[in-house]
Amino acid sequence: MKIYCLLIDSLPENSQLTNFLQQKGLKVIPQITNCYTTTSVISLLTGKLPSDLEQGGIGYETHYQNKKRGSVNYPWKHQMLTHKLHKKKWKVYLHNCEWFYETICNDKFLIKSTSCPVPISKAHDFRQTYEYKKLFLLDDIKNNPFYDNHKQHIRTT
Repeated sequence: MKIYCLLIDSLPENSQLTNFLQQKGLKVIPQITNCYTTTSVISLLTGKLPSDLEQGGIGYETHYQNKKRGSVNYPWKHQMLTHKLHKKKWKVYLHNCEWFYETICNDKFLIKSTSCPVPISKAHDFRQTYEYKKLFLLDDIKNNPFYDNHKQHIRTT
């Protein structure tokens, strides 16, 4: 069995997207998010509010306090779904998520991959939305190799 969690960040819920995903056989479960991506993802993967995990909640200061040697090491990361799945012997993939690995959880059991047309070691250079824009425009024929790589990755993992 495979479970996909798609983060569609900063995009208002709309019926066109919901219908498309449902036609593909995906169950759409909207989430009320927090004030920025990190707290939204942490809530999604722990089932808790950021204020339940850190006194006063999670903000940029909390993030940097827990960052050691370039990676985040939250004291409550064992409560995250990624850890629970790993403990049950599931493989956990992070696809096109260098940001997640650097910001949320950097455990060695996470299998990293990317469809970006750069080596995975360079994927962090493409973190910002404006840098991704030219790679992900749907109506640009130059992006076909990216989507072909992405589809192939999903089929084989």
